[in-house]
Amino acid sequence: MNSIPIFCTKIKDQKHLVYYSLIVLFSFTCGTSNSLFAQPGCTDPQAFNFNAAALTNDGSCVYPFTEFDLPVLTNLSILLIESSGLEWINENLYTHIDDGPPRLYKIDPKTGTVLGIVTLIGGADNIDWEDITESETHVYIGDFGNNSGNRTDLKIYRFDKSDLSGSNAVVEVIEFSYADQTEFDHNNNAHNFDCEAMFFADDSLHLFSKNWLDGQTKHYVLSAEPGVQEAEVKEVFNAVGLVTAADIGEEGVISLLGRTESGTLFCWLLYDYPAGDIFGGNKRRIFLKGEEDKGQIEGIVFTGDGKAFVSSEQKDGVPARLYEFSTADWTGISVGIKDPFLQEAALFSISPNPFVDHLTINWKGEGSTSWLRIYDALGRVVFEQESKEVSWDLSLVDLPGGLYFLEMRQGTFRQIEKVLKH
Repeated sequence: MNSIPIFCTKIKDQKHLVYYSLIVLFSFTCGTSNSLFAQPGCTDPQAFNFNAAALTNDGSCVYPFTEFDLPVLTNLSILLIESSGLEWINENLYTHIDDGPPRLYKIDPKTGTVLGIVTLIGGADNIDWEDITESETHVYIGDFGNNSGNRTDLKIYRFDKSDLSGSNAVVEVIEFSYADQTEFDHNNNAHNFDCEAMFFADDSLHLFSKNWLDGQTKHYVLSAEPGVQEAEVKEVFNAVGLVTAADIGEEGVISLLGRTESGTLFCWLLYDYPAGDIFGGNKRRIFLKGEEDKGQIEGIVFTGDGKAFVSSEQKDGVPARLYEFSTADWTGISVGIKDPFLQEAALFSISPNPFVDHLTINWKGEGSTSWLRIYDALGRVVFEQESKEVSWDLSLVDLPGGLYFLEMRQGTFRQIEKVLKH
């Protein structure tokens, strides 16, 4: 996407300006002006722990388990069975494959057919191309796939966007290494120096590692200028899986696409973060349903208004495909809009809190089926149960210590409470 600053603003329209103005007025009236800008907390109304009084997002938001089924747009051309990156340039969709001829393919998003081919010349090779991005003037393709962990020839090719109008693009080369990598032994799928995700922002290239060993991702930043560079780790995030694609939208929303070792597909959405700290704001994980018929998800690109294309490689008989995706339902600011299903009066009580091994729930909905889910701090469901009992004694011995969220539903009502396990 085009160069934009890595930050998200909270006040996007007149409605939100009025809301925050009321908070400011109330704060000054009550004599709290000295701490007006020092009230951190979760500022997203969709989170379990939304705090309406918080003026500063401290990155603590915790979200419910969320699934989304990617709608299929079309199968991709047989030339693109290993589509591993996507970019939206001048209202046109481009992709590349992860090995073979050094070519960029312009494709029709409605039919998946190839509309044009641009061959990279001037020393370009395709060892393992994994992602593509753009600035206002250039296109960048990352030849940094490193399944074995022993590559010493990591490169990013760049060329002028005007070359897209012809059949050839003359490349310049960014050669780089990871500052924190000291060993280069062959460890196929058993190291933390693979990479398949990149985007351009703030005049720099942002890379996200695919950590085979610990499921985290390291955020590296490189200059977008040709030459030999060393990539320093800027920050680390527990992605709980393998990151395979990244992009940034026009409002600063970042998507990290990936899969778990068991094959479950996911998309992390990062937004409303402070400048220079993309993991310091909201981190919402969307699970993508139906991994068995989605192929191997490898590319994502935003096209505007939170909309995106997603591509997959051919895998296990599933053809390479193009999907559509939208983040608007999750990242839109809706301050002050109350969850219509949230019950005002308490439906249940819990004790003790904090707890050690057992938790007792006393429920007020006798005679009706109630439904309980417990989420961990990453929004993953760790326990769920249905019952008509009015008192439940839950054995939670196997849960590790930490913060959890209990969600109880009955009919159209629900209640959410925080509990702490020692």
